[in-house]
Amino acid sequence: MAPAISPLRGSQRLLFLLGLVLLWPGLIHGDVYVFNDTISYLRGADTLFLKAFGHQDPFFAPVHVAGGAPGPGAIGEGGRTMVLYGRSIYFGLFLYTGMLLHSLWVPVIAQALATGAVLVAIVRHFIDPAREAAFRRACLAAFAIVAVTPLPFFVCYLMPDLAVGLALPGMALLLVGWRRERPVWRVGLLALAVFAALAHSTAVAVFTLFGIAALLIAWRGRANGRARDLAIPALPMLLAGLGGIAGEAAFGLATRLTTSLDPVRPPFITARLVEDGPGRRFLNERCAGSGFVLCRYPLEGEVTAEGFLWIGTPGRGGFKALPVDDAVRVSHEQTRFALAVARAYPVETAAAMVKDAAKLATNFTLEEFRPVFLAGTMRPDMRFESVPPGTPLPLELRVVSALTMLMVLAALASLVWIARARLVGESKRLVFVVLAGIVANDVICACLSGPFARYNTRVIWALPLVTLLFMLAAREQQRSEPARPA
Repeated sequence: MAPAISPLRGSQRLLFLLGLVLLWPGLIHGDVYVFNDTISYLRGADTLFLKAFGHQDPFFAPVHVAGGAPGPGAIGEGGRTMVLYGRSIYFGLFLYTGMLLHSLWVPVIAQALATGAVLVAIVRHFIDPAREAAFRRACLAAFAIVAVTPLPFFVCYLMPDLAVGLALPGMALLLVGWRRERPVWRVGLLALAVFAALAHSTAVAVFTLFGIAALLIAWRGRANGRARDLAIPALPMLLAGLGGIAGEAAFGLATRLTTSLDPVRPPFITARLVEDGPGRRFLNERCAGSGFVLCRYPLEGEVTAEGFLWIGTPGRGGFKALPVDDAVRVSHEQTRFALAVARAYPVETAAAMVKDAAKLATNFTLEEFRPVFLAGTMRPDMRFESVPPGTPLPLELRVVSALTMLMVLAALASLVWIARARLVGESKRLVFVVLAGIVANDVICACLSGPFARYNTRVIWALPLVTLLFMLAAREQQRSEPARPA
């Protein structure tokens, strides 16, 4: 068995602070990035504080109704309300620390330090800290390469994407190097994974998928004696996913006890199927006798997934535009509707899923980080204005996107060499497990939500990073090997 990774010593403990370098996008603009959903996260936490402690942040005071809103993501009509799953109260409370301390830079700085810790954790699995000079060089190289990827923008972003983007390679470390990892790092990486699962449901899906896959591989390879090495870390990975499910169940219970309302999950899969075509075709051709509520509300013109969910105009939307009772039924029918569409049009549905996944995997744009999305422009009672089509991205966003694409292509090209390299064991497996995590993230997010660039860019930085670290590790190994006799 490989020896345990050496503990950090002396000034190595300060390497986490290099994460502060990744604040550069926010420092350039003098502000942090937010999105429409950020307001929902913050409003949910503010509602909780209002109900529990009577505290209400002035930012939300003008738009709160008497007694406070029913909960995060509440929508409704005529006094009837629907509380939505999907805007994590746990992540909202994390962001709300910024409001309590009167600066939204507080959670962003916390994200920068957490990012620094994860990057140091990754470097440790390629080059042991006991080799102090090599470890220091590798850390500097790691922070330098990720500084020109999308990662710094997510560090400055008040959305849960960073937590998921950090947790995925973190769980790869545990899956591959559990036995070598030190207990304190295991606890830290697992805590990050649980927080990511509580913050966003896509993390639950990815962790659960990987945990089950690892257990199946361990069971099939039980005869060679190495199955236990894979099965042990697979269980905490599954527990992280279950933690996200338990957290959502607790939110649902609390909502029912305080508001007498059952939270509703927006029908993201139904919306995706409608935009991609098979769902819309089913509604046009197979409604007769199906009994689906959507069949009573014909859609007009082209309808995107976002429009289906959130446009309130009848005929243009298929969820928020419906009466509350019918919108709830559409949510409850989502699984049955998806299976009916898949049975009716299996080839078309599969092709749409592959197309979405491929579109997401090749999308490196940073559309969510335009200056319009800075926190200073955020208002509690309105959505951000859409940018006119064709509006070019700022120069720094285009440069980072181009550099990221080039680094990803170089990393993919290097995989053949890595597969054949003499450096064996954990380092090589870690590169390919990280790649598998990125692919799983893209497939799950594209199918469950849509090919939105941030789902790919939040984690794609990890691929150039681990390939670079593998090359540095191979070089250090070559240096340390004695010269072969002629």
